[in-house]
Amino acid sequence: MNSLKEILQSYAAVLFCEHAAVGLLFLAATFFYPEAALAGLLAAGTSLLIVRHFKLPNLISRLYSYNSMLVGLSLGASYQLDIYLIVLILLGSILTVFVTVILSDSLWRLDHLPALSLPFLIVALIVGFAAKKYGNLTPVLPPIASAAPFLSEVIDPFFVALGSIFLIPHPIAGVIIFLGLFFTSRYLAFLAVAGFTVGTVIFIFLAGSGYSAIAPSLSGFNFILTAIALGGIFTVPSMQSFLMAMLGSAMAALITAAAQTIMKV
Repeated sequence: MNSLKEILQSYAAVLFCEHAAVGLLFLAATFFYPEAALAGLLAAGTSLLIVRHFKLPNLISRLYSYNSMLVGLSLGASYQLDIYLIVLILLGSILTVFVTVILSDSLWRLDHLPALSLPFLIVALIVGFAAKKYGNLTPVLPPIASAAPFLSEVIDPFFVALGSIFLIPHPIAGVIIFLGLFFTSRYLAFLAVAGFTVGTVIFIFLAGSGYSAIAPSLSGFNFILTAIALGGIFTVPSMQSFLMAMLGSAMAALITAAAQTIMKV
């Protein structure tokens, strides 16, 4: 039961929450695409085994497991879940644990900085590039929302962006995740909406005629996470911290556009 609770808390920790019940909602959202959900669970469970086997610091065990879980979700959302992918998920999870150990210790010594999801980003790039060289892996298309709006054309992109945090870019998954976030803190939920709105407005304004409606939907989770972290987690909620969070979301829109260009190359 303790292991299950730790895994659920790992899902909740992605959005800076602690309650296992919220993690259960986030886990349920990933089952909109079952293979990705199972891949995420396998990765999270593997990381916990490694942490316990090597007796790594338990204080940041959720940091290990949620980064590994995100790596598993990214692989499960991109490739068919078979024995070949399972081996890659296991290896990727183990690599994520040790990258997390190195980064969390180094960043904390540097200036008490949190590693957050940086280990996931690094390992996801490594296994993503490696996967392209492995002919036994079968690529699959991620779950895409239907052409007909779920709620409305204006509201759906926000929920798609929320779902994309767990690699499930679908408004229904986003609604489930938003419910968990709202249950945790109405202010965090408000920051998510405000940050996405500001980031998307900046993105669209600068893109002009080159704007693609799907771009902010799939990458808007950057605006959301930035707003939540700056306005509700690392600062005391106030008007000043809210304005800083919105500025951070605007900067995230700029960095996101730059990163998309680099990754295309």
